[in-house]
Amino acid sequence: MNNEGPHSFVTEDCVYLSYSGGAANSYTYAVGLLTANPQDDLSNPANWHKSLTPVLHYQSVAGEYGPGHNSFFRDDLGNLWIAFHGEVSYESRERCAGIRRVHFDVDGRPRFNLSANRDVNLALRNVSIHVTVK
Repeated sequence: MNNEGPHSFVTEDCVYLSYSGGAANSYTYAVGLLTANPQDDLSNPANWHKSLTPVLHYQSVAGEYGPGHNSFFRDDLGNLWIAFHGEVSYESRERCAGIRRVHFDVDGRPRFNLSANRDVNLALRNVSIHVTVK
């Protein structure tokens, strides 16, 4: 078992530090997450909080196994994306790359497990309604 490949991103309220852990050559490889308050002393280990379970693992998205060695980037619209490698089956050791948009829930926590078919349809991001009161 190992913990490796840290990568971070920062929001107004939180510093996030992801890392890969588990068996690096197996479907059990996964992404864990540490969080800290950006105003705290980040060099003090007591200020970091570790997620109790992996935030991305072999059961997160159907057909993706052993996700790990991730990084983050923002697109031209400011959306946060995660890039990672994974495997195509439980038995495979063939690694492939993947990217996915990171969403934030109502509590502001990042969600890494929305597959492309569950992602928000960008054509629906601007919705209008006309109400007539009689």
